[in-house]
Amino acid sequence: MEFFSKLCHFDPDSSVVLVSALKDGRKIGSALGQGSTCEEAEDRAIRRILNRLEDANSDDLVYENPDKDLQTSNLSTYNQSKKSKDPNIKQQNNISNDPLDWGEELSEIELHLKRIQWDRESEKIYLNRVFNINSRLRLTTYFQIQKYLGLLKNLDTNSSPNEASIYLTRDQLIKEGDSIIAKSNINNEQARKLLEEEMNVQSRNKLTIELLTRFNDLLHQKSLEDRA
Repeated sequence: MEFFSKLCHFDPDSSVVLVSALKDGRKIGSALGQGSTCEEAEDRAIRRILNRLEDANSDDLVYENPDKDLQTSNLSTYNQSKKSKDPNIKQQNNISNDPLDWGEELSEIELHLKRIQWDRESEKIYLNRVFNINSRLRLTTYFQIQKYLGLLKNLDTNSSPNEASIYLTRDQLIKEGDSIIAKSNINNEQARKLLEEEMNVQSRNKLTIELLTRFNDLLHQKSLEDRA
Protein backbone atom coordinates (compact mmCIF):
# COMPACT_ATOMS: atom_id res chain seq x y z
CA MET A 1 0.00 0.00 0.00
CA GLU A 2 1.26 3.48 -0.91
CA PHE A 3 0.30 6.84 0.62
CA PHE A 4 0.27 10.23 -1.11
CA SER A 5 -0.04 13.43 0.92
CA LYS A 6 -1.26 16.92 0.11
CA LEU A 7 -0.85 19.88 2.48
CA CYS A 8 -4.25 21.61 2.73
CA HIS A 9 -3.55 24.14 5.48
CA PHE A 10 -0.55 25.40 7.41
CA ASP A 11 -0.01 28.00 10.09
CA PRO A 12 2.45 28.22 13.01
CA ASP A 13 0.05 26.35 15.29
CA SER A 14 -1.36 23.57 13.13
CA SER A 15 -1.25 21.73 9.82
CA VAL A 16 -3.93 19.87 7.87
CA VAL A 17 -2.91 17.12 5.45
CA LEU A 18 -5.01 15.10 2.99
CA VAL A 19 -3.65 11.57 2.54
CA SER A 20 -4.72 9.20 -0.24
CA ALA A 21 -4.03 5.47 -0.12
CA LEU A 22 -3.33 3.30 -3.17
CA LYS A 23 -3.11 -0.44 -3.53
CA ASP A 24 -1.97 -2.01 -6.80
CA GLY A 25 -2.28 1.41 -8.43
CA ARG A 26 -5.89 1.90 -7.31
CA LYS A 27 -7.22 4.49 -4.89
CA ILE A 28 -8.78 2.75 -1.89
CA GLY A 29 -9.26 5.59 0.59
CA SER A 30 -8.44 9.11 1.75
CA ALA A 31 -8.68 11.11 4.95
CA LEU A 32 -7.77 14.42 6.53
CA GLY A 33 -5.43 14.71 9.48
CA GLN A 34 -4.59 17.67 11.71
CA GLY A 35 -1.58 18.11 13.96
CA SER A 36 0.92 20.59 15.34
CA THR A 37 3.32 19.53 12.56
CA CYS A 38 2.86 18.22 9.02
CA GLU A 39 4.26 14.84 10.07
CA GLU A 40 1.79 14.51 12.94
CA ALA A 41 -1.13 15.51 10.70
CA GLU A 42 -0.04 12.98 8.07
CA ASP A 43 0.26 10.19 10.65
CA ARG A 44 -3.26 10.88 11.94
CA ALA A 45 -4.71 10.83 8.43
CA ILE A 46 -3.01 7.52 7.68
CA ARG A 47 -4.37 6.00 10.90
CA ARG A 48 -7.89 7.11 9.90
CA ILE A 49 -7.58 5.40 6.53
CA LEU A 50 -6.26 2.20 8.07
CA ASN A 51 -9.06 2.16 10.65
CA ARG A 52 -11.69 2.50 7.91
CA LEU A 53 -10.11 -0.23 5.83
CA GLU A 54 -10.04 -2.57 8.82
CA ASP A 55 -13.82 -2.14 9.14
CA ALA A 56 -14.40 -3.01 5.49
CA ASN A 57 -14.47 -6.46 3.93
CA SER A 58 -11.79 -6.22 1.25
CA ASP A 59 -13.29 -9.18 -0.64
CA ASP A 60 -16.40 -7.10 -1.34
CA LEU A 61 -14.65 -4.00 -2.72
CA VAL A 62 -15.39 -2.95 -6.29
CA TYR A 63 -12.85 -0.44 -7.63
CA GLU A 64 -13.66 2.34 -10.06
CA ASN A 65 -11.59 4.73 -12.19
CA PRO A 66 -8.13 3.55 -11.06
CA ASP A 67 -6.12 5.82 -13.36
CA LYS A 68 -7.30 9.28 -12.29
CA ASP A 69 -4.60 11.88 -11.57
CA LEU A 70 -3.86 12.05 -7.85
CA GLN A 71 -2.84 15.70 -8.10
CA THR A 72 -6.39 16.81 -8.94
CA SER A 73 -9.48 17.02 -6.79
CA ASN A 74 -11.17 14.38 -8.95
CA LEU A 75 -10.20 11.58 -6.60
CA SER A 76 -11.38 8.10 -7.50
CA THR A 77 -13.82 6.25 -5.30
CA TYR A 78 -15.01 2.74 -4.82
CA ASN A 79 -18.27 1.22 -3.70
CA GLN A 80 -18.92 -1.84 -1.62
CA SER A 81 -20.97 -4.61 -3.20
CA LYS A 82 -23.98 -5.62 -1.11
CA LYS A 83 -25.24 -8.39 -3.35
CA SER A 84 -26.33 -11.61 -1.71
CA LYS A 85 -27.04 -15.00 -3.24
CA ASP A 86 -30.31 -15.10 -1.32
CA PRO A 87 -32.14 -11.72 -1.34
CA ASN A 88 -34.11 -12.77 1.74
CA ILE A 89 -30.97 -13.19 3.84
CA LYS A 90 -29.49 -10.02 5.36
CA GLN A 91 -25.86 -9.72 4.36
CA GLN A 92 -23.37 -10.70 7.01
CA ASN A 93 -21.49 -7.90 8.84
CA ASN A 94 -23.96 -5.30 7.46
CA ILE A 95 -21.19 -3.57 5.51
CA SER A 96 -21.87 0.10 4.83
CA ASN A 97 -22.55 1.17 1.26
CA ASP A 98 -20.78 4.49 1.88
CA PRO A 99 -17.48 5.06 0.04
CA LEU A 100 -14.29 4.95 2.11
CA ASP A 101 -12.66 7.55 -0.10
CA TRP A 102 -14.03 11.00 0.73
CA GLY A 103 -11.31 12.88 -1.14
CA GLU A 104 -13.55 14.47 -3.75
CA GLU A 105 -16.03 15.72 -1.12
CA LEU A 106 -13.24 17.04 1.13
CA SER A 107 -11.63 18.90 -1.76
CA GLU A 108 -15.00 20.39 -2.72
CA ILE A 109 -15.53 21.55 0.87
CA GLU A 110 -12.18 23.37 0.71
CA LEU A 111 -13.22 25.08 -2.54
CA HIS A 112 -16.51 26.28 -1.06
CA LEU A 113 -14.82 27.60 2.08
CA LYS A 114 -12.50 29.65 -0.13
CA ARG A 115 -15.48 30.88 -2.16
CA ILE A 116 -17.37 31.91 0.98
CA GLN A 117 -14.11 33.46 2.25
CA TRP A 118 -14.16 31.81 5.65
CA ASP A 119 -11.01 31.34 7.68
CA ARG A 120 -10.60 28.56 10.25
CA GLU A 121 -12.20 30.61 13.01
CA SER A 122 -15.29 31.35 10.91
CA GLU A 123 -15.60 27.67 9.98
CA LYS A 124 -15.23 26.74 13.66
CA ILE A 125 -18.18 28.98 14.58
CA TYR A 126 -20.39 27.46 11.87
CA LEU A 127 -19.43 23.87 12.67
CA ASN A 128 -20.29 24.50 16.31
CA ARG A 129 -23.73 25.77 15.34
CA VAL A 130 -24.48 22.85 13.00
CA PHE A 131 -22.77 19.85 14.58
CA ASN A 132 -21.69 21.11 18.01
CA ILE A 133 -18.03 20.47 17.13
CA ASN A 134 -15.06 22.80 16.73
CA SER A 135 -13.18 21.12 13.89
CA ARG A 136 -14.03 19.63 10.52
CA LEU A 137 -11.88 16.66 11.46
CA ARG A 138 -14.55 15.64 13.96
CA LEU A 139 -16.93 14.89 11.09
CA THR A 140 -16.56 11.13 11.26
CA THR A 141 -19.28 9.80 8.94
CA TYR A 142 -19.96 10.18 5.24
CA PHE A 143 -23.47 11.33 6.16
CA GLN A 144 -21.99 14.31 8.04
CA ILE A 145 -19.55 15.12 5.22
CA GLN A 146 -22.37 15.16 2.66
CA LYS A 147 -24.55 17.32 4.89
CA TYR A 148 -21.76 19.83 5.52
CA LEU A 149 -20.97 20.05 1.81
CA GLY A 150 -24.64 20.58 0.99
CA LEU A 151 -24.90 23.40 3.51
CA LEU A 152 -21.80 25.15 2.17
CA LYS A 153 -23.14 24.97 -1.40
CA ASN A 154 -26.15 27.04 -0.29
CA LEU A 155 -24.12 29.87 1.28
CA ASP A 156 -23.21 33.12 -0.45
CA THR A 157 -19.76 34.66 -0.46
CA ASN A 158 -19.00 36.55 2.78
CA SER A 159 -21.90 34.92 4.62
CA SER A 160 -21.70 35.46 8.36
CA PRO A 161 -20.91 32.19 10.19
CA ASN A 162 -23.11 33.42 13.04
CA GLU A 163 -26.13 34.00 10.81
CA ALA A 164 -25.74 31.54 7.91
CA SER A 165 -28.50 28.94 7.62
CA ILE A 166 -27.78 25.67 9.38
CA TYR A 167 -30.45 23.79 7.45
CA LEU A 168 -30.47 22.18 4.02
CA THR A 169 -33.24 23.13 1.61
CA ARG A 170 -36.41 21.02 1.53
CA ASP A 171 -35.40 19.39 -1.76
CA GLN A 172 -31.97 18.55 -0.35
CA LEU A 173 -33.51 17.05 2.78
CA ILE A 174 -35.94 14.88 0.80
CA LYS A 175 -33.08 13.57 -1.35
CA GLU A 176 -30.96 13.04 1.76
CA GLY A 177 -33.72 10.97 3.39
CA ASP A 178 -34.24 8.92 0.23
CA SER A 179 -30.49 8.28 0.06
CA ILE A 180 -30.35 7.06 3.67
CA ILE A 181 -33.18 4.60 3.01
CA ALA A 182 -31.65 3.37 -0.25
CA LYS A 183 -28.25 2.72 1.35
CA SER A 184 -29.57 1.03 4.49
CA ASN A 185 -31.70 -1.94 5.52
CA ILE A 186 -34.65 0.37 6.16
CA ASN A 187 -37.61 -0.28 3.86
CA ASN A 188 -40.36 2.19 2.97
CA GLU A 189 -42.80 0.68 5.45
CA GLN A 190 -40.33 1.02 8.32
CA ALA A 191 -39.58 4.61 7.32
CA ARG A 192 -43.30 5.41 7.21
CA LYS A 193 -43.79 3.85 10.65
CA LEU A 194 -40.91 5.89 12.07
CA LEU A 195 -42.41 9.05 10.58
CA GLU A 196 -45.79 8.38 12.16
CA GLU A 197 -44.43 7.37 15.57
CA GLU A 198 -41.79 10.07 15.97
CA MET A 199 -43.21 12.96 13.95
CA ASN A 200 -46.93 12.21 14.25
CA VAL A 201 -47.54 12.81 10.53
CA GLN A 202 -48.06 10.54 7.52
CA SER A 203 -46.12 12.57 4.97
CA ARG A 204 -42.75 14.32 5.04
CA ASN A 205 -44.35 17.20 3.16
CA LYS A 206 -46.12 18.16 6.38
CA LEU A 207 -42.84 18.63 8.26
CA THR A 208 -41.07 21.94 8.68
CA ILE A 209 -37.43 22.22 7.59
CA GLU A 210 -36.35 21.82 11.21
CA LEU A 211 -38.48 18.69 11.76
CA LEU A 212 -37.47 17.22 8.41
CA THR A 213 -33.84 17.63 9.47
CA ARG A 214 -34.65 15.87 12.73
CA PHE A 215 -36.40 13.03 10.89
CA ASN A 216 -33.38 12.46 8.65
CA ASP A 217 -31.19 12.31 11.74
CA LEU A 218 -33.51 9.63 13.14
CA LEU A 219 -33.32 7.68 9.87
CA HIS A 220 -29.54 7.89 9.95
CA GLN A 221 -29.41 6.71 13.56
CA LYS A 222 -31.71 3.77 12.78
CA SER A 223 -29.54 2.81 9.81
CA LEU A 224 -26.50 2.71 12.09
CA GLU A 225 -28.34 0.61 14.68
CA ASP A 226 -29.49 -1.87 12.03
CA ARG A 227 -25.93 -2.13 10.72
CA ALA A 228 -24.44 -2.82 14.16
